[in-house]
Amino acid sequence: MKIFVTVGTTQYDSLIKAIDAHLSRDEFDISIQLADGEYVSKNHTFFRYTDNIEQYFKDADLIITHAGAGTDFQL
Repeated sequence: MKIFVTVGTTQYDSLIKAIDAHLSRDEFDISIQLADGEYVSKNHTFFRYTDNIEQYFKDADLIITHAGAGTDFQL
């Protein structure tokens, strides 16, 4: 299963830590879009910014978000 995690421009270290702790890269293909938080994923691919976030949305089987207005409206 391909999972995309996005926090938009919000620092959400606790969400990224939870993804690292509970979702194995052996079971899931996870890409994470980070803001400028202090924690970075130790187990999954991540990036801070992309001009092509729509492609990540389209490619994902599941999207996990902190439910910020910008991301919700875009989705």
